[in-house]
Amino acid sequence: MSYVEAHMLELVLILVIIGAMGYVLIFKHADPETGKLCDRCPPADKSPVPRLLVEAPSTKALEKMTKAQLLDLAKHHGIKLNGKSSKPELVLLLQRNGVKILK
Repeated sequence: MSYVEAHMLELVLILVIIGAMGYVLIFKHADPETGKLCDRCPPADKSPVPRLLVEAPSTKALEKMTKAQLLDLAKHHGIKLNGKSSKPELVLLLQRNGVKILK
């Protein structure tokens, strides 16, 4: 094998590798849950990014808080509540989970 033929073989091998990598990057996508490559993965969850707590939780009584404040307080304590629940139900669920407001 001559010097030119060896370089041509190396060049073809490099181009095949680059082509395979390009195919994977362009046409295949990694499934976010399993990490496996798939042709058409289900769309990723577009949940809103949680907001950082920039102020101290309120010291109001639970009954006097707004529904939004109750939901934020639940998130702060790591409690997942349904936003469709009524305000009295939210207060009761927070109390059952041990959330107490010190006065």
